[in-house]
Amino acid sequence: MDKGIAIGPFLFQTPLLVLLLAVAVAMMAAGALQKRGAAAVQTPLWIALLAALLVARVAFVVRRWPDYAAHPLSMLNVRDGGFMAWPGVIALLVALLVLLWRRPRLRMPLTVAGSFGLGTWLVATLVVAQLSAAMQRPLPDLTLHDLKGAPVSLRALTGKPMVINLWATWCPPCRREMPMLIDAQARDTGVRFVFVDQAESAETVRTYLRGLPRAPRHVLIDDSQQLARQFNLRGTPTTLFVDADGTVRDIHVGELSAATLAEGLSHLASPAPVSGDAP
Repeated sequence: MDKGIAIGPFLFQTPLLVLLLAVAVAMMAAGALQKRGAAAVQTPLWIALLAALLVARVAFVVRRWPDYAAHPLSMLNVRDGGFMAWPGVIALLVALLVLLWRRPRLRMPLTVAGSFGLGTWLVATLVVAQLSAAMQRPLPDLTLHDLKGAPVSLRALTGKPMVINLWATWCPPCRREMPMLIDAQARDTGVRFVFVDQAESAETVRTYLRGLPRAPRHVLIDDSQQLARQFNLRGTPTTLFVDADGTVRDIHVGELSAATLAEGLSHLASPAPVSGDAP
């Protein structure tokens, strides 16, 4: 479950923070070795890291190419968080091995610094995975309101996989991802998409939706941001991926692309057959 962390006005996904931690540890190890007379290896480390990130991104794009094909330039938008970790790790190891083979004087400091960084990444990734598994829990029994003011129970909407998008009309990333989510809602009837506006008035939301070529269904208003508080969420957009049984399996902080939406849906259990769609 990737809740992410808010630092000031910025939202960071957990995998990125883990990577930054690993890089920081590797660079500190390299700096300590350099003070003891070893060769400087910060630049080779950055080269290997950039190669790993590129491979991790390309691997994700290849895996989800049908979702990028309609808008190929969207593959350049790395803000969607679309990376495959293990191809990136393999690329990092290959890049480090090439550097070790071609530059013998860097072997000791590069091996030590790289090992510290990679070890930090592995341990932190395992810890995050364990914490994420422990944090998966049922969707809270909350009552929100539709645009007419009628109460709607979130629990009543379960029964098929569900995507709950926390958004606001003033949020630029929310506006950017909204057309893609509306298209997905119209296309994938096996998934229930719910758009939960964060503490705005019904009239403000209606005014914004009237300006869209096609308005989404299942728009609710969370007047006091109950849902965000339940999961300690501090930014928009944020998207919850909920199993058919009502268990929140994943939380994506930040803007979604069609590819990262498909990736999130792929982690949900297959729903039992359901006729129709709840309002």
